[in-house]
Amino acid sequence: MSSHHIVRDEQEPALIIHRMYEFPFETLGALLEWSPTLFCCAPALEQVIAQGVKIDVVLIPFESFEQIQEVLIGQEPLKIISLRDSEYLSSGMQVLVSEGRTAVNVITTEGLIDEVIELCSQFAGRLQISVWTEKFRFTIVNATSFKKWFPADTIISFFGIQEHAALDIFSGDQPQLKADEIKIKTEGMITVKCDTPPFVMVESISKS
Repeated sequence: MSSHHIVRDEQEPALIIHRMYEFPFETLGALLEWSPTLFCCAPALEQVIAQGVKIDVVLIPFESFEQIQEVLIGQEPLKIISLRDSEYLSSGMQVLVSEGRTAVNVITTEGLIDEVIELCSQFAGRLQISVWTEKFRFTIVNATSFKKWFPADTIISFFGIQEHAALDIFSGDQPQLKADEIKIKTEGMITVKCDTPPFVMVESISKS
């Protein structure tokens, strides 16, 4: 995959690659299409570089600074953030907030989704956040009311982040829908009300 460096719109979501593993190449290409500022966390670094992707910011452990510098040859210009712990994702989020950015896509893996969603939810009041895994997109919605149009045959689900969050979900004139799985029969608007935001919308990105 070639370098994504072109003149970029800073209002476009940044991209943090937290983990890669089996993440679909096609979906990665789509996320890079608008030339986002790309942050890469140390555990995903070699895999991202192997894909031929140009990194803007890398988050690495302080003790591995010299070793990882060798891996980064050819990635200049590049900002390196060295950490004394492994809080790569939260550090990346804090940088985005400090820069006044408004949105971010995060790539991680299914096995870490619970802790990643919990961490990202702490930034939901300051950033619009979507978390992508091998099969799903998790959009964190920091609002008490949310509406979105979906095409027919879309399968989605919702869940609250707070333990006792109550979700009310409606589609047109249909009765209230269950949050754990909704199949859109005909295209239309879904309305979600949550008494204790943020909450999460889950959409499948897998074609299987």
